[in-house]
Amino acid sequence: MTPTKRVEIKPLTEEMFLKFYGHPIQQTTFALAAVVDGVIEMVGGLYLDGPKKAVLFSDSPDGWIKRYPLTTVKMTKRLLALATKRGWKVVSLADTDRENSDTFLEHFGFVKAGDLHEFIG
Repeated sequence: MTPTKRVEIKPLTEEMFLKFYGHPIQQTTFALAAVVDGVIEMVGGLYLDGPKKAVLFSDSPDGWIKRYPLTTVKMTKRLLALATKRGWKVVSLADTDRENSDTFLEHFGFVKAGDLHEFIG
């Protein structure tokens, strides 16, 4: 079994966003990057979608969350704590292409609300 590499969780800068996505940030975003050996492997964040409303999102390669579950949990907790502190309503869309996406969101206090999941804490 290959040992798990050390992951650093860093605030996502505009330069990091551009490098990961290939385009500049288009809206107000508060995000974190999971960096392994100097490479951004996962981005998780919140983007504002109106007054006091944020959308939780993440992007990572297939299998990343299973390889680094604790990092994913830490990032999610930090983002939800920020949203709670600021009084934002948070929604998220479960990724239908990813197994257990619904379960993951429900673990953190999201409930299904139509096509979205709404954070109730």
